[in-house]
Amino acid sequence: MYPLTEWRERILPVIDSLRRAGVATEDEFLQIGACLQDFYVKSREISRLARQLVELLGGDDYHAMTDTLQRLINEIGEYLHTAKYRGTETLDTLRQVLGLLEAVSEPLEGFRKIYKTLRMLGISTKIESARLGELGNGFTVLAVDVEKLSCMVNEKTEAILTQYQQLEQIIVQNQQVCKHNALLQHVELNAILGMMVTSFEGLAELNNRCSGCGSVAGTVADEVAASISEVVTSMQTHDIMRQQMEHVTEALDGLAGELDVNAGMDDRGDSFEAVVSRTGDVCELQLAQVRYAGAGLCNAVVTIIRNLNDIGARQSLLANEIVTATGAAGISGSSCLDDLRTGLAGAGAVLSKCIESDRMLSMALERVAGTIGEISRSVGVIESICAEIDLIALNAQIKAAHTGLDGAALGVLAEAIKSLSLQATSHAETISNTLSAINDVTDNLVSRAKCEQASLEDRMAGLGAKAEGIISSVERINEESNALFADLVGSVEMLNSEIHHATSSITVHDAIESLTSQVAAELDEMVAQARARVPGTNDFYNNLKHMTASYTMQSERRIHDEIVRIHSGQAASVGVEPALLLSDAGSESEFGDNVDLF
Repeated sequence: MYPLTEWRERILPVIDSLRRAGVATEDEFLQIGACLQDFYVKSREISRLARQLVELLGGDDYHAMTDTLQRLINEIGEYLHTAKYRGTETLDTLRQVLGLLEAVSEPLEGFRKIYKTLRMLGISTKIESARLGELGNGFTVLAVDVEKLSCMVNEKTEAILTQYQQLEQIIVQNQQVCKHNALLQHVELNAILGMMVTSFEGLAELNNRCSGCGSVAGTVADEVAASISEVVTSMQTHDIMRQQMEHVTEALDGLAGELDVNAGMDDRGDSFEAVVSRTGDVCELQLAQVRYAGAGLCNAVVTIIRNLNDIGARQSLLANEIVTATGAAGISGSSCLDDLRTGLAGAGAVLSKCIESDRMLSMALERVAGTIGEISRSVGVIESICAEIDLIALNAQIKAAHTGLDGAALGVLAEAIKSLSLQATSHAETISNTLSAINDVTDNLVSRAKCEQASLEDRMAGLGAKAEGIISSVERINEESNALFADLVGSVEMLNSEIHHATSSITVHDAIESLTSQVAAELDEMVAQARARVPGTNDFYNNLKHMTASYTMQSERRIHDEIVRIHSGQAASVGVEPALLLSDAGSESEFGDNVDLF
């Protein structure tokens, strides 16, 4: 009688503890479920922010704008290449013009000598005509005319020399302008272009890195969804545990009733031993069920905590990937844009200087062309004068012939004058040919300089506005991305903080582990006492067969069958103790057709 009453008194608190366990854990699991819903919503928001940020910085619009910036930078580079070639060609042309001008100096010096010689011949003619008296009257007039014409040749020669010096000065100044342009283009502008290229490469690299974050965002979203799904599955273990505990409670309640009914039984008969044997069998089976349910719930809670922490860790990974892609301090494109804006402004200023220098060069070349035209007209006048001198010399020769031997000297003088006129004509022709060659070169240079200047002005007019529009658009995108970046980092930090708070406050598994340990200790001791009085028998299956009708989960049946196998002398199918027989607690197969999902 003694053990039956004691066992009943010991079972009743166990039953009460098991009943309270299901109610006590319910609230905490409801709280976990509420947190999980909040974490799911916030994780979706983080994924949305990440995708939006990646699409913003790695999308087609950003790519198209950076492509346009690339074309603008390429245009400046092409201008530099063209300007370098053009500057070299212009300098070569100016050197060629200077070389041609050198060829003009000799005939101009010849004009001076002719002028001096004509004056001397004029004086000699006057002297000779005075000696002849009346026969030389006509020669005096001719001498005066030659002297006048020689003065005119000298005046035009001096004018040409002045224009020649001005022309030479203009060309030298143009050479300096070309060299200054080259300095601007190949030092200043090249340095600015280098900075712009570096800045653009920074933007392009940002675009490429953010494009690469897209797959990470998708992967993290999938992993978070999988973790949440696993948490949901793990939470359903509570219902498995609750049902198993209910079935254990029912079995122990039935055993308590049987012990109460048989409390006064004689402890020396077979009936008493049968009750003791059933008590041991029932307690042993419920011990295995309790241990399994408790272990399954504890494992499920540990899995829940791990998966919740994984959600935060994966979102942190995504944020870190984006931090790495966009720069440790946030969106790194801002400094690139500042450099690009500064570079474009600097390039615009340098190109404006180049345009102004080209305009000055064009005006100077027009002056060169105008001066050459004036020299050509002066040479034309000299040619006309030489023709008159030639005509005067011819008349002088005719008059000298009429005077006979007395005019022989005047004939020699007339012949000398005629020779000088021919020399002057030859010099004028040389100058005209040289000027014509210079004119051809400068005309070509002037026309091309005007075309290139107009083209550069047109490109510059559109370049500044286009570049500013693009940079403003990229800045707008970067401002949006900065805001998204701040929201993303803030959301991840908040989610991690809330997850840490939630997981650190989960104690249900500790409570269940403590409860199952206490219950298991009581049942284990009762099993030991029962087995000490009546060793285990092969009647285990018959003693517990009626319990199988209440099972709603496959795990319960497997535990039941495994204990029956052990008591029938067969080895455990998985080679472990009954309390640890099954390792798939919480799997989908546990629910069968009769489980209320959490």
